[in-house]
Amino acid sequence: MTSQASARRADTAPPQRLRAVVVLAVAALLATLAPPAAAQGDSPWPSYQADAGNTRQAEADGPSDPGVKWLRDLAEPEPGDAAANADGWGLRVGRSGQGMPVVGPDGELLLRASSNEEDTGDVLLALDPDDGLVQWEYETDSLFRNPCEPAVDSQGRVWIQDFTGDETKLVGLDAASGNVLVSLEDGEDGNVPACTRSTLLLGGQGDGERLVIPGRSGEPGDVVAVDVSADDGDVGVDWTLDDDGDIAEVLGTDSSSRSDSFAMSDDQLFLGVRTGEDDDGTVELAAFDLDDGSVAARVGLPTPPAEDDEDPADHDVNDYGRLRMLVADDTLVLGPEDAEFDHLVAYDVSDGLTDGQSHLWLERDETMGRWAMSSQGDTVVTLAGPRPSRDLVGRSLADGSEQWRKDSTTGTQENIIPVGADGGLFVRQSGGDIAGLAPDGMREWFFTPDGLAAALGVDELEEVGYSSANTVIGPIDGEGTLYFASRSANRDALLAIDSSGGLDEAECGASFVDVSPGNAHACDIDEMLARGITEGVGGDRYAPRGTVTRAEFATFLVRALEIEPLASGPFVDIDGYPAHRENINAAFAEGITRGVSETAFAPGRQITRAEVAALLARAFELEPVASGPFEDVDDSIHVGDINAAFEAGITNGVSATRFAPERVLPRDQMASLLIRALDQAEDL
Repeated sequence: MTSQASARRADTAPPQRLRAVVVLAVAALLATLAPPAAAQGDSPWPSYQADAGNTRQAEADGPSDPGVKWLRDLAEPEPGDAAANADGWGLRVGRSGQGMPVVGPDGELLLRASSNEEDTGDVLLALDPDDGLVQWEYETDSLFRNPCEPAVDSQGRVWIQDFTGDETKLVGLDAASGNVLVSLEDGEDGNVPACTRSTLLLGGQGDGERLVIPGRSGEPGDVVAVDVSADDGDVGVDWTLDDDGDIAEVLGTDSSSRSDSFAMSDDQLFLGVRTGEDDDGTVELAAFDLDDGSVAARVGLPTPPAEDDEDPADHDVNDYGRLRMLVADDTLVLGPEDAEFDHLVAYDVSDGLTDGQSHLWLERDETMGRWAMSSQGDTVVTLAGPRPSRDLVGRSLADGSEQWRKDSTTGTQENIIPVGADGGLFVRQSGGDIAGLAPDGMREWFFTPDGLAAALGVDELEEVGYSSANTVIGPIDGEGTLYFASRSANRDALLAIDSSGGLDEAECGASFVDVSPGNAHACDIDEMLARGITEGVGGDRYAPRGTVTRAEFATFLVRALEIEPLASGPFVDIDGYPAHRENINAAFAEGITRGVSETAFAPGRQITRAEVAALLARAFELEPVASGPFEDVDDSIHVGDINAAFEAGITNGVSATRFAPERVLPRDQMASLLIRALDQAEDL
């Protein structure tokens, strides 16, 4: 976890006695919470606004210690720009990610923009990810007639829709130069419909790779697939969607649609459809074969259960305007929009969707499914609850069960939440703060607009075209850089945040709601959580002034040292402590802890400062020291260990000459003792 504590201790390491503590336990925790993402459909571009499953999960981790890589004020041309434009460019970005840059095959940022020069049209810009300079631009009359976002195929070609005059073209560009490689025109080369406000969908593998254009008319015949597995000269329209005789409308193709109205697996395209006439038809989930556009399956949607004070008749699945979709871990998750009862419903698509298939699970939550949906490998992340304080919720893709929930007291503002490969989340919060969250929604770092201005060396962010009130969070590239687009007073900026540091304003004490930043032990308590040593006492609480039992401290030590728990041991009084029993046995077997007799451990007794010193001395194999500065320890059986721990820099007294050996140890002080011991271990 990036905090003052972790930054302070980054260069410390424990001795060999601690075995795998060299690799912090937090890595194991993150791996448990968020297994590596499997790119659905093996999309050649599994990035934000790009992967066929709408997972929003990148192939790289996002920033861990945020710093400004660069900020590009697009209204101000730079001397290093390869394209000359005296008046710069403007963006048209939306809260759902429309117009955000997408990542090309070599990391270039592909950005739809409008030229600020008079009598010029729109452009596709390629920006250098190292400095934000323009590498090339592709000029056209318009890229903004409700078009799809660009897509990049497995051969590295950049596909966009070009509206020149009355023509609608699908153009394939060389990502390195912007030169036209392929141009398909409507009519001449088959049906090339005007795309809805979505993404060009790219999925399938090898000879089955297809680029799907969801036309905006809503008619099945306005959804076409282009075979992009071929070389430039052989690319062409492959099929038009089969209407199966009674499909009247494809949902999510109007001007208000978003990119996640459609999704793809390796061999199927998923769409919401309406059968029958006008608004009286039936809404269904349909799957189409990527090979030929034929209907593979049609599935009726379940009605979510009504609560006690609700009338089931108020909810009608046929009122759905569109279905938000996510495909990850062989699971298709739907978030119906215009649903009276907010919910998510999931289907197992490991073998494709089949006719009449029952849903895997259905879960209800207020506003869930209307806003963000992202994937952390085997977990779907959604926003739930009313604005502005919507919660972040992680649910298992296997059964829909809630894995974690983070009260969004600072108000998550995005409809899109990018996810790093490690499951970390990135959000814009109320007031314009930018935050990086752990896979369980806990805030690891944040920076404010004022902090960003200071890092950029300006008094007001508007000076460089950045507005904290009008910022959209964007993709994570292959190097882990996170991008933001912003508009301010008709000036537009693109901000790149990497892990170079200097922006984090997080205070110690952010891990638990009952730990004040002013607590002298707050940083160490944060570190206890980050290293997987404690998870608190529940409800995001740590109980800093609570006491520690002998059983609890044994568990803390075993976790810190990554010792394997043992099923059996000599103590007969620990069976009533199942959460600690095996850890006590392990600590005893390692020679760290002893009982109060040969068969008794006294697990529920509050541990004293002297006992903690003794346990730490044994854990780090310190030789007893006969004398020290404390005048009140001579009668303690642990005097040698107390002096040894003090000499090693692990423990301090309550004054220069007093240690208070029999005083019980509060949980906040315990955190500092244990973390200090781990940090000093390299020199022991």
